[in-house]
Amino acid sequence: KSCILRGSTRESMAKRIVDQIGAVLVVEDFPVVREGLARFLKGRMGARTVVEVERFDDAMKELEKQKFALAIFDLGVPGLAGPQEFAKVRRRWPKMKLVVLSGSTARAARRFSPPER
Repeated sequence: KSCILRGSTRESMAKRIVDQIGAVLVVEDFPVVREGLARFLKGRMGARTVVEVERFDDAMKELEKQKFALAIFDLGVPGLAGPQEFAKVRRRWPKMKLVVLSGSTARAARRFSPPER
């Protein structure tokens, strides 16, 4: 189930999620984006714990170590085999909120398009 939220609705929902547990995982290979998200989550959203990793396999290790309220993944993070990996994450941690971001619409289209025959 997915939806697009705008403005204050999105922010208030995100704050409620973060307040529930306080732990957020940020999976992003670009340091400026990863650190910016972490700063926003700690400062504006009040997250008590923000764990930052650069690779998909490191994210899986962190998810096994502790409980997260929210995981934010970059679609192009190294080690991610494809969108089917997110289905595995959803099955393994069904209560955790999952957000997938992409800074490139072309990359997102390639990653989520069915293979050509």
